[in-house]
Amino acid sequence: MKPRLALTLAFLVALSLLSVVALQATSGWQLQGCWSPFPTCSPAYDIYTFNGKTYRCKSCGTTTNPSTSTCQQVSLPPRYWCS
Repeated sequence: MKPRLALTLAFLVALSLLSVVALQATSGWQLQGCWSPFPTCSPAYDIYTFNGKTYRCKSCGTTTNPSTSTCQQVSLPPRYWCS
């Protein structure tokens, strides 16, 4: 029973990763990572690029549908990339 559960979980993880890749491929938005102006990484934001421009979106890991109406175009100074 445990091997079957592990296979099911692996399948679900792969499926979710494919959906992220499909979103990026169809929309053109590319997640660059989690960025903060502070070494404590608080607050920290999802950073995306779209058409060669950089956008700051919601808090790290919470941006579900990046767009020019939900994200702010920014010019990021070198600061801290968070995990």
